[in-house]
Amino acid sequence: MESISLFGCKYDFEVIVVDNASIDGSKTYLDGLKYKVMVIRNEENLGFAKACNQGAAAAKGEYLLFLNNDTIVTAGWLDALISELDIDQSIGIVGPKLLYPDGTVQHAGVVFDEKKWPHHIYKKESGSAPYVNKKRHFQCITGACLMIRTKLFKAVRGFDEAYTNGLEDLDLCLRVRESSFGVLYCPESVVYHHESVSEGRSCNDEKNIEIFYSHWIKKIKADAKDYAAEDGMSGMGEFLDVWNGRGLSRKKFFHLWDRFLITAKRDGFSRAVTKTWRRVTMKPLI
Repeated sequence: MESISLFGCKYDFEVIVVDNASIDGSKTYLDGLKYKVMVIRNEENLGFAKACNQGAAAAKGEYLLFLNNDTIVTAGWLDALISELDIDQSIGIVGPKLLYPDGTVQHAGVVFDEKKWPHHIYKKESGSAPYVNKKRHFQCITGACLMIRTKLFKAVRGFDEAYTNGLEDLDLCLRVRESSFGVLYCPESVVYHHESVSEGRSCNDEKNIEIFYSHWIKKIKADAKDYAAEDGMSGMGEFLDVWNGRGLSRKKFFHLWDRFLITAKRDGFSRAVTKTWRRVTMKPLI
């Protein structure tokens, strides 16, 4: 909230906060804000999709911007996103470059491997690398910071509330593309993201995966190697081949261990074991 207030925007905008029954002091913090914010408070945690749809229903602007609570925006971030939608009416969704606090890439677009599993392209690469600073279209971008035309959001009926804290954003992007609008990655807009620190973030993975692949498995294009070839990054294609294999390479082991520790801290040991095992076997639950 402080970064939004600090950097502002050359356009008029409103801020709507949906408090999903938080217990971390958010209510006291929001009550103490000195600038105008609309707050929608839920008595229970309704999940990402429902909360976003609540906020969208209350919004009055031409464009909607969904922004996670674990983000810090930078100068010009919002102006750059608005400009893309103003300039090109064929674009339905636009999103920024997301960086970890250490300046490495968290999100620069979403690609799908040969098994049609989604990956954040060039994750943990340098944020200044030329191949993450190319404006271009993807099938999907992350919902951690996503701008969409309000009329389009309503036309596709918003986020699908069948999902619970996972894959809602990819589903929305694919439905927007089915409506003949593009999904654009805009690296001129930069946001820092402390990824998935909310408790219980991965507790509904199995259900979300089943829903997502039942809808999209035949429509998703395996495009990861296409982007690798475009960027002259053949190594990324080789990495995906290793990752999708059943073997456990050294690189794959350390990546899995890192994700295991994050999930265990957030959602508990049992959930971390289940999620890590699924990543090893790489069997979509469809």
